[in-house]
Amino acid sequence: MKYGALFGWGIVFYSISYLESNLLGIYNFSSTWTHILLLVTLILTTTIAARSLHFLSWLDILPYSIFWTLEVIGLDIISIVPFMGWGMYGDWHVWVNYGLVTLLPLCAPYTQQHPATTRT
Repeated sequence: MKYGALFGWGIVFYSISYLESNLLGIYNFSSTWTHILLLVTLILTTTIAARSLHFLSWLDILPYSIFWTLEVIGLDIISIVPFMGWGMYGDWHVWVNYGLVTLLPLCAPYTQQHPATTRT
């Protein structure tokens, strides 16, 4: 188990998404553009994170992606729920983002080339 990647990437996902959503809110971007930009950022960061693990199978990545999702949920509870309340969980975008943090990393082995194995 790569503990640096296990804990670090969840914090990276959360930090980037939190910063980006706050900046987009400050500059009054429409909600459609905000969601599109956040989705693109989430796709990029989760793919980079999963590829950095250098695993060849999605089954090897699954424990990491589940932990990253739990980590993001925990950080939401710590930093957003005290200000916005539990009502934030009524927004379907929140649940889609959690699902994407879980599922997108599983696609990473299919986005990279692996050296051909030769038998001697």
